[in-house]
Amino acid sequence: MLAEKLKSATSYYQIRSAIYRHLAVKDEAWKQLSSEEQIRIERLLPQEVLALKTARKSGLIIDYYELETGWFQVFIAGEEQPVSVSKSNVITWVQEQERLNCVTT
Repeated sequence: MLAEKLKSATSYYQIRSAIYRHLAVKDEAWKQLSSEEQIRIERLLPQEVLALKTARKSGLIIDYYELETGWFQVFIAGEEQPVSVSKSNVITWVQEQERLNCVTT
């Protein structure tokens, strides 16, 4: 069901709404999409979400959750509670985490 909603989405708002209604199956739904559909959807995502998605893929963060208030809850290894990052600071925060990760590894 989520995969079908993502296929028909034409805006980031539609994508975000569909994912939040089906959060538990978001990764499985993503796998059901073709490469072309994934690329089309990624083009609708804002830079902040793309940065977090890349950080998750690289293992820098475990996961993230976008709040409607303009903040993200970011889950990182070794932290019990998520870190709150404002949408306006996401890219800078990810860059800082990359720098810190390079220093500590």
